[in-house]
Amino acid sequence: MVYLTRLEHFNAAHKLFNPNWTKEENDAIFGVCANENWHGHNFDLYVTVKGIPDPHTGFVFDVKKLSRKAGQGRSRKTSKSRSGSSGESRSGCRGTG
Repeated sequence: MVYLTRLEHFNAAHKLFNPNWTKEENDAIFGVCANENWHGHNFDLYVTVKGIPDPHTGFVFDVKKLSRKAGQGRSRKTSKSRSGSSGESRSGCRGTG
């Protein structure tokens, strides 16, 4: 049995904002996540597959295909802002809890 681990690094951003509130109200409730230029995070994703190597290629899994699979959905972009989440994350983002 062989294990193959691929590290993929990606960035993501979000903005929490209620258009019915003033900038000050949004800042008070959502903190840094109310930034008009969005608020970002960096992520490391470790993907591990295990298996018996193919006798012809020596591959457990094609690394290029693994990178494409790990990256699917990453480039999705949304124009909507979310509000109404609760709790506080480690990044300092606060919800309306």
